[in-house]
Amino acid sequence: MDENESKDGSYKLDLNPDQKINITQIGNVKNIILSINASLINTITFFRCKIIKKMMAIKRDQKEAKALILNFYSN
Repeated sequence: MDENESKDGSYKLDLNPDQKINITQIGNVKNIILSINASLINTITFFRCKIIKKMMAIKRDQKEAKALILNFYSN
């Protein structure tokens, strides 16, 4: 047990000796932050995939349009 740790698992903070913080609260905040990070990564990845698919569709449409124009003028 740490000198700043009390029996209930809380810690005294250096800035305010009377203030305590429970180590499980730190763990909960860490888990929330990790969860938010994972959500953001999933969201960014999802939108990136959507953008890439849209760009590929535009590129495909441009090729098809170019082929139609060339076919039209070659006849």
